[in-house]
Amino acid sequence: KHTLGGATFVSNFILYFEGGYWDVESHRKVLLHLWSLGVEEQFYLVFPIVLFVIYKLSVSSSFVWKRLFIALLALFLLSLALNLSLSKIDRDLDFYMPFTRFWELLAGSLLALYLRKPDRAKPSSKVLIALLVIGVALLINASFTTTQRGFPGYKALFPVIGTALVIYAGSFNSVKLSLINRILSFRPIVGVGLISYPLYLWHWVLLSFAWIIVGGWNAKSFELVGLRGSLILIAIALSILTYYLIERPIRFGKKGRGIKAILLVVALVGVGLYGAFAYKFNNLLMPFKIESLKDVSQALSGYKFIEYIDCKKQYRITNGYCIFNDQNGSETIAIMGDSFSWASFQAIAEFNAKKGRNTLSIYDVGHLNSGKVDGSLNPVWGQFAANDYKDKVFDLVTYDNQIRKVFFIVNPHSIEPIDFYNRIQNSVDRLIEANKKVYVVANQPWLPKHIKDIIVFNPLKLKLRDDFEIYREERFKAHKEYYEEFAKIKGATIISTFDIFCPTEKCLYLDENGIPLYSDHAHLSVTAGGRFLVEKVLKPYLDE
Repeated sequence: KHTLGGATFVSNFILYFEGGYWDVESHRKVLLHLWSLGVEEQFYLVFPIVLFVIYKLSVSSSFVWKRLFIALLALFLLSLALNLSLSKIDRDLDFYMPFTRFWELLAGSLLALYLRKPDRAKPSSKVLIALLVIGVALLINASFTTTQRGFPGYKALFPVIGTALVIYAGSFNSVKLSLINRILSFRPIVGVGLISYPLYLWHWVLLSFAWIIVGGWNAKSFELVGLRGSLILIAIALSILTYYLIERPIRFGKKGRGIKAILLVVALVGVGLYGAFAYKFNNLLMPFKIESLKDVSQALSGYKFIEYIDCKKQYRITNGYCIFNDQNGSETIAIMGDSFSWASFQAIAEFNAKKGRNTLSIYDVGHLNSGKVDGSLNPVWGQFAANDYKDKVFDLVTYDNQIRKVFFIVNPHSIEPIDFYNRIQNSVDRLIEANKKVYVVANQPWLPKHIKDIIVFNPLKLKLRDDFEIYREERFKAHKEYYEEFAKIKGATIISTFDIFCPTEKCLYLDENGIPLYSDHAHLSVTAGGRFLVEKVLKPYLDE
């Protein structure tokens, strides 16, 4: 999918729509860096049209420059304003969308246009030196302070303004700037600039594959720091070869330029089609088809294998999530909880569908730790907690005569055990009063580390770490307080999962086919994990 996105210059859109609670870590997306090329190409497609329209609307050559500068400045300010406003609302949208990043490219356009102004004044040497120092200071500051959090936002102004000031100051032939110009013209520095584009293309691919194969790395580990340093040197070597063997002959070679363009387009279309077919037909075009790798990928990605509808609007639920698998049955089984219930929903709905039963899931990903303990707060509402919302959801469940069973599947570890007990017990009491049969599922044991750090993905094989074991006694101690609180709950059937997931002195994290039961360190995978829970634990309770 990412190959197709890169070939069609829409990687930024694909990556944005992949974002969310269940998204794969960015380190594992080998073509993640192509998002910026998508934004660039989108700019290059739109910008000439803007120039053409402004040119056609201008009546004289002098008027063209003014109108163009005003128009580009207006677009720059609009894009910047959108960037700054969305950085506080939707960070992913702000990061990936072209309209929030065009201002960075338009800054260069405005600078290039200003340098071509016929009557522009030349600043004094002192002013130029001051601008240059400020520009370099902003770039140094950006190098040390720019982090993923809060970027682009206002932080992106520092490298953009700094770069513009350095270019502007360096555009004048000033005796006092000659030393700085000679430094910036130093062959090794120019060489880095020449290979910067292929270096950008190579570096992330190597680092990402290393992260995947090694299973993540610790910055304090000398060996892995050495590995990363080696990969950067390899990326530089590959970039030099790419520049001299590919980029220069294609860009500057005078022979066969038309043929080169045609071949490049054909290659781009071919790569895009390859990605499309491989994605559509489950890797059928891969030279090494590995069924288990495909299944593992599905298990870890939250693959949706059963149809359901979004019932949020239907029941006027303004917060949280509401999903419904409709089998036109006379009985509906309700699942209430947080993201843990979502991970189990699809397998439960699949099982119920075979029995002609409907499945309703109402959940919230805010978790328990963000709600106020008022003695009646349902554990699923988390940060969205509000009395009117809580009452609407309870009304939905309690007054629906088709709902006779309610399953609570929640994460207890976000709050203190006693608070967890109080919230669950009050919710159970309210449902018991409405003559519902209530089941509370005690969580499966959590893994000591992320499942993706247990399973090693290799381009040619899939294997488990030889040194990884999960011991029953250790996992029981980690959950003991919460299991004790589960046991105190009255009026509900408490369903224990511990003995099923830890049948011996060691606990399970793969099913009999070697597919992960977990999608991270705690949530079940919606395929193997959810089905395991249903078949091994929930089946008799769903059928009784």
